[in-house]
Amino acid sequence: MKLQRSVLQNQNLLLPQNQLQSQNQNQQVDLDAMKGVLGTLDSVFKRFRGQFIGNIAKDLEYCQQVIGPLLRVAGLLTAQVVAGNGQDAVAVEGATLLLSVFYSLNSPGLTDEFEDHLDAWMDCIHKLVTLPNPAVAAPQQDEDEEAPVDACKAMACECLSLFMERNEEEFAKFLETFVESVWKQLVEVGQGVGQDRLAMAAIAFLTTVAKSVHYTLFQGEEILKQVCQGVIIPNIRLREGDIELFEMNWVEYVRRDAEGSDSETRRRAASELVKALVDKFPGETTQLFSGYVGSLLTEAGGDPAGKWQAKDAAVYLVTALAAKTKTSSAGATTTNELVNLAEFYTNHVAPELKAKFEAQQQKLNDAIASDDGELIAKRASAMSMACRALDAAARADGIKPADEALWIGKRRDGELVCIYTSAVSFGALPDHMPRFSIDELVNMIPTAALKAKAEWPDATIEGISARELDDEIPF
Repeated sequence: MKLQRSVLQNQNLLLPQNQLQSQNQNQQVDLDAMKGVLGTLDSVFKRFRGQFIGNIAKDLEYCQQVIGPLLRVAGLLTAQVVAGNGQDAVAVEGATLLLSVFYSLNSPGLTDEFEDHLDAWMDCIHKLVTLPNPAVAAPQQDEDEEAPVDACKAMACECLSLFMERNEEEFAKFLETFVESVWKQLVEVGQGVGQDRLAMAAIAFLTTVAKSVHYTLFQGEEILKQVCQGVIIPNIRLREGDIELFEMNWVEYVRRDAEGSDSETRRRAASELVKALVDKFPGETTQLFSGYVGSLLTEAGGDPAGKWQAKDAAVYLVTALAAKTKTSSAGATTTNELVNLAEFYTNHVAPELKAKFEAQQQKLNDAIASDDGELIAKRASAMSMACRALDAAARADGIKPADEALWIGKRRDGELVCIYTSAVSFGALPDHMPRFSIDELVNMIPTAALKAKAEWPDATIEGISARELDDEIPF
């Protein structure tokens, strides 16, 4: 249905616009009323997100009449938010709605009305991005709840990412200022769940910049060090909330953290930034970040039980450095040649997996010794799951158990022959192909061949003559 047939065509939509104009004329803002107006506009304009201008040109053109009053209200709201140091919750929530409207109206593309006043809009957004961190300004704030000012700054970062993706040329002159401001905000972000959205939005903006033609803003060893120390390491470490989520609902944890679901995490956002930097500065980034991997492993080595989060962060960082491209079904499809995955796995991952497997095996042995039927069943079930997981991983890599070996060899006459062990599954072998078990072949070896191999173990038997060697010796 066309937007003209929806509320925009309805004369009542002019009420918010008239409200915007009247508030501008009086230079005073009734925050509650304005918040309601902006909420209405936000719900209407969200349908523009993900659309192309060509599909909604008439609808978008009709909406341009609200941009002028909206900009004036943006100035008034921003001034009030800044004057209140971000502590006026109603004003901040109004500013967040305004940014959401701005995002929706710019999603299809930059219109002339916005481009003509882009400096004013960016000035408002910059003031909102640089609002004080509520964790510093109001330490009593519950860190598990998103503060209004954090929601506002997160929305501002999302607007910046949108402009980097859609209007990079027009946004270029503001870029360096915003990168510096977002960076400062990101360094101050705490570990509380309430600031997750802000952290992810800020990292996403930096990632978008790193993937663009402006990636040189991250060039240099000192800048990469700051990125790793200030952004990557703090956001890939597991937090208490992450551990609690894993303990309560490990399926949801894996879905969010490993499978790349819609519910993003800080770790995934930091990982994407690492990949973007590796793509632009492969040698420098890999070498520098590998040093931090070593530091994390050293930290974990001093107290493996108490510092296991450090090793987890190291493994996660190596994964981010190594995987260049991947798919959900096949995992990593191309890897960073500068990362020695085999060595890292052998030295730091395989021993850990072996120790955990042996620990689980010991639990089963202890349960059997205790003669507790219920405990035995529990430990056996866990051990069975572990064995099945190992077997599935080995088979996926083409490794079969020793008693399921199968070989196909070619005779001199070109005929293919199958040699197998007793428990093998023949699968899709042709029905006419001759098949011999190892036991059959061993019993078919002539005594002469066995004696020859006993005398000359390294010799190759090419054939056996049936005639007796009783010729006279010619000397």
